[in-house]
Amino acid sequence: MTDKPNFWLGMKKLVVVFPYGDEANYKAYRSAFDLLLNKSNVKEVKLIVVIPETLKKETFKPHVLIHFLSPKDMNFLGKIKDEYLKTILSEKYDALLWLEVEDKKIAKILSPLRANWKIGVNTSFDFFSIQVNCNSNNPSEIVNFAQNILEKIS
Repeated sequence: MTDKPNFWLGMKKLVVVFPYGDEANYKAYRSAFDLLLNKSNVKEVKLIVVIPETLKKETFKPHVLIHFLSPKDMNFLGKIKDEYLKTILSEKYDALLWLEVEDKKIAKILSPLRANWKIGVNTSFDFFSIQVNCNSNNPSEIVNFAQNILEKIS
């Protein structure tokens, strides 16, 4: 019996969407992604951190892989004002990994993202290829759970 290569091992380009709950939650997600990506074949990753409207993007330290997104980044017609985000959305990805974000405005602008697989973890939106629930709210466990799902796709 031969094993088919799994999707996770072949993945080269990934975009991840996750929420900013607070500083500790954000750091926990970043640490989990560092560990995950160091053990992967992913060559290009974009992390989109969804921040509440009450926070200003300017207060966050810029990072080349991380883009902070707020509902304020859209005009009243729902169009994106952020040029860098438009660039991210115009590219094609192997997968979109969507973790815990429940903001309808954000979902509306990110759902058309071109990805071979769209995996939603702990979310209720219906535009995902695969939608699963993790029984934890610990960022490390959620990220590991998502990796296990990606490893099962062949």
